[in-house]
Amino acid sequence: MEKNKKWLFWFGGALLIFAFFSTKVSFHDTAEYITIAKHFAGIKNIDLFTAHSLLYPSVISFFLLGWKSLIMIKLVNVLWLFLMGATLLLWTKNEKAFLLFIFSPLVWYISIQTTPILPASFFFLLAFLFFNSPDIKQGKIYSGIAFGISCAFYTPLILVAFFFLLIFFWKDKFYNLIFYILAIGVGFLPRMILDYYLFKMPFYSLLRYAGANAIVSLGLNPGTSNFQILKGIQGS
Repeated sequence: MEKNKKWLFWFGGALLIFAFFSTKVSFHDTAEYITIAKHFAGIKNIDLFTAHSLLYPSVISFFLLGWKSLIMIKLVNVLWLFLMGATLLLWTKNEKAFLLFIFSPLVWYISIQTTPILPASFFFLLAFLFFNSPDIKQGKIYSGIAFGISCAFYTPLILVAFFFLLIFFWKDKFYNLIFYILAIGVGFLPRMILDYYLFKMPFYSLLRYAGANAIVSLGLNPGTSNFQILKGIQGS
């Protein structure tokens, strides 16, 4: 246990240093999420306008109420990586998995990005661990709730949830599938409640996300496409 505490101390310290001294903050959709978080914190430069979930900016806004700083936003971002590392080390007790995680370049690349992928990944990890912990009473219910929260933060996780259900419940009893889907719905509720509070429509962000992606998929948006990787290869 003492060794685990030391690992977490050094990992947390490195994340803090990286957050304080990193200068690159502009990533995909970062400006949108930061602007919305500032809006919720009382800095209302523009009206709300987004095709993404507003849940993560609303979470960041609570921290901004205490300290309105870009550093605070970066600290919130790296917090999710620390929680994931701590979960891997303390829950699974798999030191190799923890070391692979903290030394992964992807972890450090995404650590300071303002993206809902961070909290969504953390709750997805919890969902997977609860699902594979038969010794935890009602573990699959907790798993479904955590999965729903991850989907609430990051809409594409709904597609992951579909394949997850298809694979892991293929031969399971039907009522277990229903209970798991209901648990996912419970976890998704915060997003629906927030949408209803802001727009009087619980599926507002979902409908806008679906509409925006439909436009992109049909090629009606000249500025982007669903095949950015192929486009980049062709242009290189």
